Parts: sequence; C-alpha cells; structure tokens
Amino acid sequence: MYRLRKLSFLLRLSVCMLLAIIINSALGFKLADQLSQKYSLLAEITYPENGSIELHYDTGEGFNQIQEIKRKANKGRDTIVFPFQLVPDEQLKFLRLDFGSNTSLESVMINSLELKSKGRSLFKISYNDIENNIVFSKHIKTIDEVSSMLILDTSKSSFDPYIVLKPINELIFHLSHGTLDKTSNI
Repeated sequence: MYRLRKLSFLLRLSVCMLLAIIINSALGFKLADQLSQKYSLLAEITYPENGSIELHYDTGEGFNQIQEIKRKANKGRDTIVFPFQLVPDEQLKFLRLDFGSNTSLESVMINSLELKSKGRSLFKISYNDIENNIVFSKHIKTIDEVSSMLILDTSKSSFDPYIVLKPINELIFHLSHGTLDKTSNI
C-alpha cells in the first residue's frame, strides 16, 4: 500500500483502472457461464380452467418458435416445469410466458417463478414481486399487486396474452443481492 502511494497520480489511476477491468471481466465471465447452460423454469400457476401455457426464451435474436416450450395447464394450482437447453455460445436474455388464446380464460394467477440450473436456483420470484418484474405485457388489463392475479383482456380480436420478465441477468443480480425473494437460500 505504501508503494502505491509513492506512485504518480496517473500511474495509480492506471493501476486502479486495470484492477477494475480484471474484476469486471471475472464477474462477467461468471455471469456468462451461468447464462449458457441447461435450465428449468418452474412456474407455479393457478388457472381457473384447463388451458395451455408456453415459455419462450430469447438469446438475443428475439422470441421465436424454435425457442418455445408448450405445456398443458390444468385447472387449479399447478407447478409447470419448462426444461430447456441453450446451444453453445448462446446466453439467456429474456423469458416470456404466453397464456394461450382461449377467450374464456379471464384470469391467471402466478404464485411463483423460479429459474434453476445445475440444481441451483438462479432466481425465484414470489407472487408479491411478479408485477415488479414484468417489463412488457400484451392483452393484460391489470395485475393485482397483492395476489399477482393477471386479469386478461379477452375483448381483443387477436387475443394472445403474455408477459415478458425483466432481463435475466438483472433478475439473477437482484437475487444475489437479496432484493427479489428474501426466502431464497442461494
């Protein structure tokens, strides 16, 4: 430390910048590694009647049918598992949940969403934080803040309700700093 103080200001600044670059590179590599592997999204959802649900995941090229997983949603509370794997060199960017096109489905309740990889929870969003972690929605009238009930807008002619979550790296970062789900033990 004493030697560092004896260096000129510009040299000290250069050393600090180099140290910051090394730390940021290491953290970026760790996050990139976490975002390039096998995943499972566990969605605990309550449907008022039988229906369908799809998970779309984006790796930077937008949502498409290749990166889509379809599941049946049973009436009542159900945990639906969406396993998926990225191709090498891809990184997970966004997740989107589609709730089907059944116009008699007027509401959906999301109890929790958890993304897992290698047996570890990358993030878990509880029902009271769902609304705060949605960045875009389509054909959703309102989201009840207390129960996370999504009230669907069935009056639209091309009814296709869905939600898009915040960027995955932001959700993981917030979890590791304890701001998403305080009950998680990662």
